[in-house]
Amino acid sequence: MEEVVLACYHGRVESLFVATDVDAWGKVDASSSVVDIQVEPRPDNHDLLNLAAIAALQHGGTVFALKQDDIPGGAEIAAVYRS
Repeated sequence: MEEVVLACYHGRVESLFVATDVDAWGKVDASSSVVDIQVEPRPDNHDLLNLAAIAALQHGGTVFALKQDDIPGGAEIAAVYRS
């Protein structure tokens, strides 16, 4: 999760696959390359899957929103990196 989220923020993701049927709460500090994953929503965190999707789109990536079972490897998030 951390690697893919940061890759989205740094413009290294060509295609992103995010699960629509789960939430992944936390915070991102892209400048220090820190992703803080949290168990539940709080006033100071966000859905990391949404943040990753927004960042990927801002850098020209393509985002595929799928059920978790349809994501390669069954993960909450997966990516194809730019070469």
